[in-house]
Parts: sequence; C-alpha cells; structure tokens
Amino acid sequence: IVRLRVANHIELKRQRDFLLSLSQLDGMTGIANRRAFDTSLERLWHVHARQRLPLSLALIDVDHFKLFNDTYGHIAGDDCLKEIASTLAESLPRSQDMAARYGGEEFAVLMPDTHKAGALGVTKRLLERVRGRQIPHSQSPSGAHVSVSVGVASCVPASDGDPLDLVRCADGALYQSKDNGRDMITTLEMN
Repeated sequence: IVRLRVANHIELKRQRDFLLSLSQLDGMTGIANRRAFDTSLERLWHVHARQRLPLSLALIDVDHFKLFNDTYGHIAGDDCLKEIASTLAESLPRSQDMAARYGGEEFAVLMPDTHKAGALGVTKRLLERVRGRQIPHSQSPSGAHVSVSVGVASCVPASDGDPLDLVRCADGALYQSKDNGRDMITTLEMN
C-alpha cells in the first residue's frame, strides 16, 4: 500500500509539472507565453529592486506582418512566427534571459542584470540573425525580407515602482523604431 501511494504521488507530481510547463509555453512557437513573461517580469522586478541590479526588456514586432499573412497565407505566417521565435531563443547568450511571445506578432526578451549597453548588444545580434534568415516578404515596404522593429528599455527597478512602467518604456521605444522606418532598434532608459 505504501509503495502504491508513493508511486501515485510521484505520478501526480509528474503530471502537475507537465501541466505547469504547458501553461507557461506558447503552443505555436514553443517559447514562453505571455503568462510566463508577466510572472517573470514581476518576480525579476522585485529581485532587482532589492539587489539594485539593472533589468532590461526588449519588445520586438515583426514588420508589416499583416501584409505577410495577406500575401503568403496564415500557415506561412505561423511558420514565419515560429522561425522568428526560434531565432530569438537561439540568440540569447545566457540561460537567465527569456524570450516570450508577447502577443500576435510581438515578442519580448527579458534580460536580467543587464544595462542598456548590454541589451543593445543582445538586440543587435537578434536583429542581424533575423535579417540573416532572409525570409521572403515581397510586399514589405521595408525590404524584400521579413524584418523586425525593436524597442529596448533599461532601468534599475525601484521597490515602489511598477514593472509595467518598463513595458511602457520599451513599447514607446518600439513605436519610435516603427515611426523612424522599421528594421531598427531604439533604446530608452526609464527615469
């Protein structure tokens, strides 16, 4: 009876762990999902505020993705997003960095213990690797291949601050990249 109970508890734990991992992954791309991103951002914000460490966030948007879907179809669009997600995940230099699907054709990269200069280096590599994939996009006003726009925000979190301020700052930088021609990186530091 004791062996059966132990076996049942082990199996239940394995199943719970499996369900937890499924709830944290984006079903299409296989990288972290928005729920995992939100949880990690909240946790990292408080840890970095206590330790007075820098935290950086990049928001990444696939340029003219609606035109891509309209031109090549939704299956090709899904394949494009999978390839971008894979490129982002493979390009992160440290295991503590996190690539997540933020929503639709937007991705987020959390970079703990990273100043603006380090985040800029990481995102330059990401941008170059996406360009290097040379995914055809014949209808893009930005060029013949799929490109991404990137907004980066960095700060040393304040214990009384709001992690969403970092997201807002990165989003503002992302919109500057889009407004200035796309296929580029804009960085901002939170005050």
